[in-house]
Amino acid sequence: MKQYIKWFAKLLLLALILVIVDFGVGKLANYVFRIDNMTNPGYISRVTSCNDDIIIIGSSTANHHYISRQIQDSIGMNVYNAGLDGAFFIFQNCVINYLLEYNQPKYILWEIGEDCLSDNMVNGSEYQLVNLLYPYYNDDYIHRAIDDLDDWQWLRMKSNIFCDNSNMIHDVLTVFTRIHKGYPKTSMLNEDINQGYKPLPNTGYEYPLLKSDSVAEYINFQKVEMFRNTINQCKNKGVRIIITSSPRHYDAVLLSSKQACELRRIAKEENVPYMNFYNYHPISNQNYYFKDCDHLNSNGAEAYMEVFIPELKRVLVNY
Repeated sequence: MKQYIKWFAKLLLLALILVIVDFGVGKLANYVFRIDNMTNPGYISRVTSCNDDIIIIGSSTANHHYISRQIQDSIGMNVYNAGLDGAFFIFQNCVINYLLEYNQPKYILWEIGEDCLSDNMVNGSEYQLVNLLYPYYNDDYIHRAIDDLDDWQWLRMKSNIFCDNSNMIHDVLTVFTRIHKGYPKTSMLNEDINQGYKPLPNTGYEYPLLKSDSVAEYINFQKVEMFRNTINQCKNKGVRIIITSSPRHYDAVLLSSKQACELRRIAKEENVPYMNFYNYHPISNQNYYFKDCDHLNSNGAEAYMEVFIPELKRVLVNY
């Protein structure tokens, strides 16, 4: 009997130590996170602190295809490109809903994939940047999106060690580097002369060959609901949302898919402009405009802006 009592006491002590360590890691992580965001705001903090009239949301296709300053100079509104490489549909919904809680730009340009409503919901690509949302887990929308990852995610999120293990080392090294070199006087947001746009090189690689895009067979109606809810949340906040799709170097098979048709149908029903240049032949058929089949190089982005900006002006007048 005494042996079982000792074993239980050791187990209890170990559990207590783990709780204390986990609590300590959480406090340290929150402290480092606050310092890091004061000197060099992370992605979410930068987006929510934008005071621009137009904010561009999307993945790498937004990041590399929309020249913020060129759009701004043409339409006379402040523009910030908040595209982020690898940040796909679920992440984008979280960013928009979180943004609306703290900031309401006049317009959101949402660069969206034609296949964003495909049945493939819980996979590595959709959730590969979910760790960037962990510090904002208390937000109701982000909370639900993270918990939907799988049946056990809510339990993992109870642990500070789990929540912070992917960011902690990076944040600590970043903070100590800045302490050693001295804090910058201005944030990255103010120093970003390209206003978020990141051009891709025009040379140094082989131009891609035209491919047939993969097409998912079914629609994920959880994504459909998420898409509608985000659109309506924008409307409720008085933010006008415009859906965009930039050129890709693929054939047009995806455009006739069920999810692409559903995307167009929802935009029409919700009375949301949908600027679809996915298969705009003067650009999409010219491989020298592309770094790869998904991404325009700098010359391609320039060519895209020549047709996108006049169409955007027309949409803004009639919206």
